Parts: sequence; structure tokens; C-alpha cells
Amino acid sequence: MRKYRYGSSYSSKPNQNWLRNILLITLVGTPLLLILLELGLKNFAPTEWLGNKVNSTTQDYELKPISRNGKPLENISNIQGGDLEVKINPISGYDLVPNQANKFWQINAQGFRVNNPVPVNKNPQDIRIFIIGNSTAFGTMAADNQKTIGNKIEQLLNTRLQEQLAQPQKFQPAIFPYFADQVEKVRMLPPRIRGVNYQVITAAVPGYTSTNELSLWAHKISEFKPDALIFLNGYEDLRSPSSNPARELINIETLLQQQADQEKQNNEQRFRNWLGSFYTVRVFQNLVNPANVTPPSGYYQVFNATQLAATEKELNQRINNYDANLRKLASLNPQIPIILAIQPEITGKKSLSTDESQIVKSLGSAYSDRITTSYRALESKVLNRKPNKVKVLSLYNVFGDRKEQIFLDPIHLTDAGNTLVAKKLFNVLEEIYKIQPQPASAPS
Repeated sequence: MRKYRYGSSYSSKPNQNWLRNILLITLVGTPLLLILLELGLKNFAPTEWLGNKVNSTTQDYELKPISRNGKPLENISNIQGGDLEVKINPISGYDLVPNQANKFWQINAQGFRVNNPVPVNKNPQDIRIFIIGNSTAFGTMAADNQKTIGNKIEQLLNTRLQEQLAQPQKFQPAIFPYFADQVEKVRMLPPRIRGVNYQVITAAVPGYTSTNELSLWAHKISEFKPDALIFLNGYEDLRSPSSNPARELINIETLLQQQADQEKQNNEQRFRNWLGSFYTVRVFQNLVNPANVTPPSGYYQVFNATQLAATEKELNQRINNYDANLRKLASLNPQIPIILAIQPEITGKKSLSTDESQIVKSLGSAYSDRITTSYRALESKVLNRKPNKVKVLSLYNVFGDRKEQIFLDPIHLTDAGNTLVAKKLFNVLEEIYKIQPQPASAPS
């Protein structure tokens, strides 16, 4: 007799319904959960959860090449896609486009990173100091114009004047005392500086080498009759081929060689930028790797060992170009003091923060070896030179054993880093503009 099994066709339906419900909840609930998580993190996540802030400002500081008629130089420029507009200049290579601004920087009518126009004719009571260089001197990654090295130097100079007026006893007197023991005491006090209005104007341009800077000085800045010049540079000279020491917006040979690689890099960077725009991704990345720093994608802001000299011969040629520009600078400016400071670089810092250690690790040992060798060779070549009116110093090791984060990438500085560099340069200016006390006359 045939036996029937009951319930088998019905017992699978609850299982099917359960599985279907799970799939439906997953398909609908997962996107909804991600949306809620994204909104929650965007509005309520602590700042430290989001990791380093470099990613949010790189686009604002990357260069955007503009033609003479104001149109972007798409597909024919060596650099692509930032917010900081630059235009071709047949003399200096390229210049910042005047009268542009965003939330991080403001460029005035002369193409300088200051808030107000700089008149050609200055007040006789003003001392006008120009700081010239590449992106470090420009203040790339600074929160605003006031956080740049140049503005910080200006603040230090004018604050010193206020302190001299408010508390003159804390500074060297106008006339030394007569007795030797009293002279020694006042010599220990800080010197007074000249009582004028100090203006420090940031005329640096990201990507510039000393060749670009020399041209900028001779053909533009000299018109403003500065009282002193600060050149903060060196890094771009060390990573620019000796055969092409000046930076240009358009270099056909380089373009043909790097077009494919650059396009691939730009596409990868666009994807990373898009992915990094999600707060969920940023928090996850920070949890997995708190020191993750995405470097800027612009042509001049990619850091790797291949940009540095691979042979001693090539390195010497690059340094000789730099040294030749130093000598030209001295010969062109016999009347005003000049400070030439070799800029800081991350491998010169002895005590690295967690973020800085990760940056150095990501650069690789070949980069560290080449840049260290390059800096040592550059210092050896130029530090012993004493050209007329030029004070040469190196800031490569200026941060010493400081443990806080100073570098956001190999050459761009945190606000603390900009402050420390400004103080170092202020000390040199203090020596230049100090008032020498007069000797005391014999008591009657």
C-alpha cells in the first residue's frame, strides 16, 4: 500500500519566507544603516575620529594652470585640477593669478599672499620684507593667510615693538651703563629693534626653484624696493633635473614621457578623493591606520625617490645650479640684507610623531637615503659661503628633538611648525635691525 508523507511541501515555505525576509531586510536595511551612520558621523563624530585634516585642504592648495585669456590649460599642462590659479609667465615660468581667494588663502592684486594691495611706493617709516620661496614659504596647508610663516614673522616684529614701549627695562638701553659689571648685565637683555612699522609680504609660489625665484625678484619684487629679502628654499632645487632647473607649467618632453602615468595617477587620486569624502570611510581608515596621510596629487606635490638625484654627478650639478643662483643673488643686491634659509624637511627631524613616522615609512628607504644625502651635500656647499649681504643658514635640523607633529608631509608644516620657523627667522632679523647701545660717558 502506497504511503504518503504529509507536510513536506508545506514545511519548506516557512524556511523560504524566513530567508526571503532576511534578504529583504539586508537589502533595504544595509543602505539605510549606512546612510544613518554617514549622517551621524558627519554631524557628531569627534574631530580625532576623522584622522589627519590634510585630505580636506589638498585640493584647495593644488595648482590650476590658466591660459592668458583665463581658460584652464587642460590636457597640455604638467599639473592638473587644483584651486590655486597660476598663469604662464615667459620670464619666471609661471605666476599666481592676482585677486583670487578661497577659505584658506587670499592672493592680492600683485599676486602676493597678503590680504591687501602692496603699493609700489612705501611709507618712509615702513620696513618692507619679502619672503620668497616654494610651497613651504607660501604656507601650503595653512588655515589662512595669518598662519603663514611670513605673517607670523610680521607679528613677532611688531609685537617686539609694543613690548619695547610697554616694558623698556626688559631690553637693552639706548646707552650702556658706565661700570663694567652693569654692562655685562644689560648685555644679557634682548636688543631693541628699530621703531618702525614692519611689513612682511609672502611672495612665494608653490613649485618654484631658486631659478624661478631669482627671476621673480629681478623682474617683479625689486620694483617694490624691499628693505630685506628672505629666501626659504632648497627642496625643489634638489628634486629638479639639472638640465631643467626652472619650473614650468608646460614642458613638452616631460609631458610626453609622463602623460600616461599622470593620467592614471589623477584617476586614482580622483577615486581616493571621492571615497575619502564619506565620513564612514574616513573614520574606518583612521581606526585601521590613524597616521594615514594622502599626499596632494598635483604634479609638484607628489613626493618620491625618483625625483631626487640617483648619482653623485647629477646631485652635484643640481647643487651647483643652486649655488650659482646664490652668487647671482648676492651680486644683484649689494644694498639690502638677504637671508637665505635652506628649508626644513621631515628626515631632518630627530623625534618623529606617530603621523610623521608613518609619512617617512610611506616614502620608503630610497627616498630617505637620497634626500638625506642631498641635504648634507647642499649644506656642505653653501653654508660656508659668505657672499656680500647674504646670511646663509640651514633649517634642516631646526626642529631637533621636538616630539609634537611638525610635518604634514615631507615639506609642509603644521601651524606649530610655521611658528617655529618664523621664530628662527625673526632671530636673524632681530640681529639685522637691532639698535646698538651707545657707550656711556665718564661720570662727572
